[in-house]
Amino acid sequence: AAVNRLRELLARGPVSPWSWRERSGLLLGLEAVQLVITAMLIARRFAYLGYHYRSVGLLDVVGGVVALVLVALSLPDRITRPSGSALWFLACTVAVPVVGIPILFGPLSTPTLLMWQLAVAAAFGLMRWLVSGPVWHWPTPRVSERTYFVALAVIVVGSLVAVYASTGAGLSWTAFTNIYARRFQYASHVSLLGGYTVGALSGAVAPVLLALGMHRRSWRIVAASVATVAGLYLLTAQKSYLIGPALAVVGYFVVTYRTKRWVNWSVGFAAAIIGAGLFDTVTRTAVASSLVIRRGMTTAGINSSYYVDYFSSHPTAQLRSSILSRFGGNPYPLPLSRLIAQHYYGPRVSAANANFLADGFANFGVIGVLGAGLVIGLYLKAYDAASVGLDVAVSAAAITMVLVAWTNTASLTGLATHGALALLALVALTPRSAAPTPGVDTARPLRASHRLSRHGGSGEQGRHRERP
Repeated sequence: AAVNRLRELLARGPVSPWSWRERSGLLLGLEAVQLVITAMLIARRFAYLGYHYRSVGLLDVVGGVVALVLVALSLPDRITRPSGSALWFLACTVAVPVVGIPILFGPLSTPTLLMWQLAVAAAFGLMRWLVSGPVWHWPTPRVSERTYFVALAVIVVGSLVAVYASTGAGLSWTAFTNIYARRFQYASHVSLLGGYTVGALSGAVAPVLLALGMHRRSWRIVAASVATVAGLYLLTAQKSYLIGPALAVVGYFVVTYRTKRWVNWSVGFAAAIIGAGLFDTVTRTAVASSLVIRRGMTTAGINSSYYVDYFSSHPTAQLRSSILSRFGGNPYPLPLSRLIAQHYYGPRVSAANANFLADGFANFGVIGVLGAGLVIGLYLKAYDAASVGLDVAVSAAAITMVLVAWTNTASLTGLATHGALALLALVALTPRSAAPTPGVDTARPLRASHRLSRHGGSGEQGRHRERP
């Protein structure tokens, strides 16, 4: 009976859209869970990392609720394209912490906080507007499956050998307690081309192989992806290279079982937060909550409040510390992440990374927040076009590592350094026979539910035609 009940729960039926109330409830529920667990387990243990309570007013809370409702209105009511899954992911990992965490912690005044909350909502509204409408279509070269996978194997092996040889790194496992020494060694020896190569492998090649392997039930392809990720972690000691693939797996199943109303990114993140909190409560440690909650979510909220606070009273960078640095006029002698770390954390923290919205504010204020949303929205629109003909679960899972990067870096940095452009090209070249779908909007054609298809239902119920 239990097995049959599980089959009924996982049986796919027609996609049932979420109403705006349900979308708002999902985001507000995730926000509530995050704030409660943070106050209970994170704030006291990590007060030295910026978790200092501020005076909370009614306007702060109302502004946060209104902003998240506006973000929820910007989210698709069903996932039929990879951009839909991406917007939900970014809403949970960026919008929720940067809107809610500064209400309890940080230096922002009420007027500045309200301005920031509404700017975040406007950026998500812009992204949603950009990805809506018909999917772009452009011709792509046809590559056979054999040629495609052989080429990827050659690229992975050749790139890893070249980067390892150029940096002098060895194949030794780096514990989480000793990652910073390994990161420093890698950063001080890697070339510019080597850095872009590592970004393409981590953000494009490895997640595409993982998504295709899961979809085809090919454990050899999955093993190739895992081996690539392991090689990258041994080289760079970046924890995101271990966490990202796990989120890609979750993303694959979130989209695969999107016909179930309870299958959603926000539900998954809320469950992860609660699970981490329960684990640390039972074990009386802070390992899980620090990794899942603090590092994965709330640090973005704390650091974003610092970016907004600092650049509200100091000149904005106007990209002169990044792509326009060659033209001079940089008002700051340090990279922005190190500048914020030095100003707010002192010597305890070497870099205070935030996310694409905070970086946009640091460069052009509120206009920069909208500009960052413009860059991400246009990229997601192009990614939808590159994914036409692929199963949406594959293309949505493949973009996860790039999305993880954007939760921790600038929008323009993610395009080249973290493999977003390489992913766009790789997905466009992926043979459609590797993970085909005949539905429109790159959506998987949905079958009738398990029981109806087996018992031959009649009428409208018996013909759950594949509506994307």
